[in-house]
Amino acid sequence: YVGYSAAVLALARGARCLVPNDPEWELPPIRVVSFELDPVNAVIARTLLSLAGLAADVQVCVGSSTDAAHFVREQFGEASVAMLFMDHRGGIFHED
Repeated sequence: YVGYSAAVLALARGARCLVPNDPEWELPPIRVVSFELDPVNAVIARTLLSLAGLAADVQVCVGSSTDAAHFVREQFGEASVAMLFMDHRGGIFHED
């Protein structure tokens, strides 16, 4: 719930840890979209990703995996997902 998986995935996709005052910093296209069920966990994840310099590479949203599917389809198109990683605890996403 702290954005660790999203950070690892962003780094695996080639993200560089940069902060806005770095001369090489640019807003790249978002590469990783993460969904948190709990708004507090989303704030924690956004904060830690920002501190890690990965805020431009990861978008953290609040919602379920069903919300994620609709969001990605609307924002990026039907064939836009290269990989889906679900790291819920237990059987939370069995219905999805």
